[in-house]
This record gives sequence, structure tokens and C-alpha cells, in this order.
Amino acid sequence: MEYLSTSLQETKKIAKHIFEELLIKRRVAFYGDLGSGKTTLCRYIIQAACNDPEMIVASPTFSFVNSYPTPFGHIHHYDLYRAKSPIEFYEIGLLDALNRNQLCLIEWPGLLEIYFQTCNVTRVTVSYKDKNTRLISIS
Repeated sequence: MEYLSTSLQETKKIAKHIFEELLIKRRVAFYGDLGSGKTTLCRYIIQAACNDPEMIVASPTFSFVNSYPTPFGHIHHYDLYRAKSPIEFYEIGLLDALNRNQLCLIEWPGLLEIYFQTCNVTRVTVSYKDKNTRLISIS
């Protein structure tokens, strides 16, 4: 499924759809270039999960993970951009969260591809088209 978003409001609507997928598959991996909008999309998904459109959702770029309580269980937002080795996934509890089927949003999941071959994951690719336009592909 593909969506073309030309505004933040459209991206929020797409995030709600991805959140519905998250409830089914429990894991969403985000792909795209730096600055394409992965973190913004994750922020909107977390706000939808918490039913709080004004909630402040920080990027986990430096902490690797931020967790938020929701009515559906905790949602874990991972940013693996700085990860150098899969060993770090043990240290931040990522593999434990995946194995326990917890709600996970994972940016920069490249080092996890082998793991994804054995589990059910929704893949979201965010492509930068121009200053205000993103193509969001879900598979």
C-alpha cells in the first residue's frame, strides 16, 4: 500500500493507519534516508496510540530507545542509526521486546534484517519527494 503525503495533517492520518497495523503485527520497521520523515511518522503513531495529539515525543537518536505507556501496553520507539553491532540490541532490550511481542517502532533496522526473516514485521519506507511531499510505502 502506498500513500502520498503533502502535509503534516495527511501524515497524521497515515500514522493512524500504521498504528492499526502495529496492533496486529506488533512490530514496524521504518526505512528511508536521513531527514525523510521517519521520526515524525513515529511521533504521530505514538500520539495516536496514547490518544494525545499534543504529547511530546522525543527522538531516541541518542538514547536508542524511548518507551511510552499506552492502553495497549508500552510502545517502544527505537532509533538504531548509531548502532554498530547487534550486541547493542541486547543491551537496550530490543531483542527481548521483539521476542515478547511488544509494540515496537524501529528506525534504521538494517542490522535486524536477519531477525525479521523469522518474525512478522510491517515495513514502512518513507521517500523524500520534495520539501513538502513524502511517499510512504507499507508492506
